[in-house]
Amino acid sequence: MSRDLTDVGEIKGADLKLWSALSDPLQGKTSLSAVGWGYGLLGSIAYGAIELFLDPGNEFAMRAYTLGGLLFSVYVTVAMYRCAGNCASKFWGRMARISAVLSLLLLPVLAYLALTGRAAGGVLWRGSRRGPLPHDYCNDDRGCCGRSYVFSPCGVGRLGRPRAPDP
Repeated sequence: MSRDLTDVGEIKGADLKLWSALSDPLQGKTSLSAVGWGYGLLGSIAYGAIELFLDPGNEFAMRAYTLGGLLFSVYVTVAMYRCAGNCASKFWGRMARISAVLSLLLLPVLAYLALTGRAAGGVLWRGSRRGPLPHDYCNDDRGCCGRSYVFSPCGVGRLGRPRAPDP
């Protein structure tokens, strides 16, 4: 027999409201729009604001922040899936569930890229941050093929030498 915390009186008043605000979306008791706009959009903005107070040089704090963001993403995605049945439109409910499944499938890949530092700059085109980025060999922001340095297939500037360091 499972014990519900509200049955034994351990949670009262404001704590009960906070607990239900966190647990109701996971139980599918919240509207899809409230989860999407409230938890998804406003919650992401609020969580993103935390980064303003973090020292970017503190690797532990940045990794903890990234892991917290991943956990928050999983929470919102699962809540979206569970609350999709509350949507008045069958089409949007189905789209929310498909989006949630795709998000959960892609989340491990994005987590790997974020935690290994491979998700910045032109990394997705180059495959690694270990070597110089394409614009390191340019005298301006154009690659050797005349396209923007991010999309330059070879990543070498027109003159084939590193550009001067920024002052």
